[in-house]
Amino acid sequence: MVRLVCTYNTMSRDTCTYGGDGSQDEMCIHIMAVYPATGVAQTVVIESNFEEALSEPVAAWEALHPSQPWMWPQWVLDLRTANNETSPSPPPPLAPPTAPPSAALLDTSAAALASASSSVAIGAAPIFWSKIPSSQTEYSVAIGEKLSFQYKSGHSVVMMASYAAWQSCDFTGATELASSTQGGGSSELPNLYEAVTAADGTLYIACGFSGHCEGGQKVQVHIGSADGSGVAGAVMGGWSPEYQPVGTADYNPCMAV
Repeated sequence: MVRLVCTYNTMSRDTCTYGGDGSQDEMCIHIMAVYPATGVAQTVVIESNFEEALSEPVAAWEALHPSQPWMWPQWVLDLRTANNETSPSPPPPLAPPTAPPSAALLDTSAAALASASSSVAIGAAPIFWSKIPSSQTEYSVAIGEKLSFQYKSGHSVVMMASYAAWQSCDFTGATELASSTQGGGSSELPNLYEAVTAADGTLYIACGFSGHCEGGQKVQVHIGSADGSGVAGAVMGGWSPEYQPVGTADYNPCMAV
């Protein structure tokens, strides 16, 4: 018997790490060649620290993307159908941009944009909001500052319904603020979405394209007195009381409810 063990160490990261096949995920791949190929049992059992039965492919993809079944590969969907299981639902529709869940936090009127005290670019040059993962995941801004999202055509700007949804990339109840054809930009960055912060609070924003949020294209914007420390205040809104931290050392942002 041969037993191969993967050991992960993500202590150098300051964001959540998930198991998966993305470039920012943890993965463990073993390839073993046996010669001559006679009498070799073709059995593989994967023991996972995520406590999921990953030796079963449908269960594995359910564990990796529990709320995004549209991200599963076609062969998994075919296998699910062959097993007479219910087909996964399509991506949930986004709410109309005219009624965002935190509309009071943003003002996109021409008057507000013209009178903004200063402008804060989301992301860093040269591709700004288009970068995966985002070059900066948290911003603290004052009321009256203008947020500027410059991005390529393969991206969008989506306001998530809550911190828990933002953290898990669950687009249920999300609002698309600007699509991949927003316009207003130029050259390599044809899209530009701008809005002025209008009240205290926290915005949870991600890209709506498949896999981009999971790859780290998402930011939190703390406005006014909203706490941007990542330990208390608005950022804790997605956790149940049993997960409230005693101190910074006890805070685990990956323990989403």
